[in-house]
Amino acid sequence: MVMSLRERSSKSIRVNERNQHNVCTQSGVETSMFAKLYEQVNILNCFISARSWNQWFR
Repeated sequence: MVMSLRERSSKSIRVNERNQHNVCTQSGVETSMFAKLYEQVNILNCFISARSWNQWFR
């Protein structure tokens, strides 16, 4: 289930990259939501890794 969800997300991202002007489609909505979530997780990971690096090299 997790794999199929991941495959569907990457597929909808590829579709959205081809049709970026058409953001009103269902895949466009799903992709933008997924991209926002991924962006937040990415920022959080960068913040955590930066803090741990500072702790190691202080």
